[in-house]
Amino acid sequence: MVTHEVNKGFAAALKTGIAAALAGGYDAAVFMDCDQTHDPADLPAFLTQLERGTDLVIGSRYVGTGGMVDVPWHRVAISVLGNGFGKLVFRLPVRDASSGYRALSRKAMASLRIASNDFSIQVEEVLRARRLGLTFSEIPITLVNRKLGSSKFNLNISALWRYFLLMFRSLTWR
Repeated sequence: MVTHEVNKGFAAALKTGIAAALAGGYDAAVFMDCDQTHDPADLPAFLTQLERGTDLVIGSRYVGTGGMVDVPWHRVAISVLGNGFGKLVFRLPVRDASSGYRALSRKAMASLRIASNDFSIQVEEVLRARRLGLTFSEIPITLVNRKLGSSKFNLNISALWRYFLLMFRSLTWR
């Protein structure tokens, strides 16, 4: 287990997890929220996709039987609008780029160099993976409203500005 003594945020947790998985010689890593919004019963589906050679597997609320249960309307709206924006502006190859339930192959972990230090790390990961020619798949998941803790995501002018900057930085990656 890898931990930070103090909360350094979502992006730092992902970067630390990836570094630990690479250092430990693991073939893959799966990332999920621990507030009971993501169902561990979905893990075999992630592993199956990785075994088939997929580099980035995303648990999607917007494919197949995926969805959301008891999630507040404003969080649903942010997700739908954000993912729609990503499809329109970034031409993202996935329907749920903002999902935190995802798995990475060793190839993906070793090749992705993520700069973001906030929630935009999820979109940046997809953008960079596409640029590198990595393979994608989405599996249906059901996101349930959190049972533990509170969300650290805060939609404000600063968050919008970071996504705007990410959009322009990504133009130099092509």
